This record gives sequence, structure tokens and C-alpha cells, in this order.
Amino acid sequence: MSLSSSREKVQALLNPKNVVIVGASDKPGNWTQRVWRNLNRYKFPLPIFPLNPGRDSVWDTRCYKSYAEMPEPPDHLVVLIPAAFVPDTLREAAKAGARSATIMSSGFDEADDAKAKALGARLKAVRSEEHTSELQSRLHLVCRL
Repeated sequence: MSLSSSREKVQALLNPKNVVIVGASDKPGNWTQRVWRNLNRYKFPLPIFPLNPGRDSVWDTRCYKSYAEMPEPPDHLVVLIPAAFVPDTLREAAKAGARSATIMSSGFDEADDAKAKALGARLKAVRSEEHTSELQSRLHLVCRL
């Protein structure tokens, strides 16, 4: 990988064109609300798109049901959904144009059971698929314990 390619990949993570909060919910005290509040508190200057297929609005803002509904392609995802849904979500996001993601879900390889190990293997498989290969090197897994 060239230096310019490496820089481009880091830029996708550190300077996204927009942020998509996957799993947006206005349930008091949840992580999606904290991410929303912090992005706004620190004046993130670009679009923030809440995404939840079961919601029309959240935080007095439109909530998108799919990537296709958004006014522009997703760029950076903050994924706050149950682990079982993460691999398919990443696959769909990569197809829609996402360049980076931070996953704040637990239940992958860090858990000590067969189901979690299988889910971790599925996540790794999605990261290596052709349409997610660009997303692969920028994918950061943050486990919520």
C-alpha cells in the first residue's frame, strides 16, 4: 500500500464527509443519543444522518430508514445496533459508498461462546468481501462492555 493510499484511508476516518448514526433512538441515556449530542456539542460541521428503519424522526430530526433515502451516500458510520445485525449493515453501507465505520457493539470474538465466535468470523468474512475491501482497512471495532 502506498503512502498516499494510506493517507486517504486515514482521512476517510478522521475527516468524513458525513456521519451516519446507525440504530438511532431517542430512548433517554442511550449511546446513539450520546453520539448525536457530542457531534452537535462539538459542532461537527458536516451532515449527521440518524438511521433506523423503524423510525421516522428522532431528536427532532428526520430519521432515515435506509441509505438510499439519504440525500448523499454514507461516509462514516457509527454503528450502535445488536451485533447480529452488524455484518449485514456493513455490507449494505459499503455498497452504498461508506468509507469507514466505528462499531460500538459487543458480542463478537471478545465473548467466550460459540455463537459470538461464529458472529466474529462472519464479521471478518464481510470485511474481506470485494465490495467492502475499501472499508476493511478503516473498520474500527469498539466493544461496549
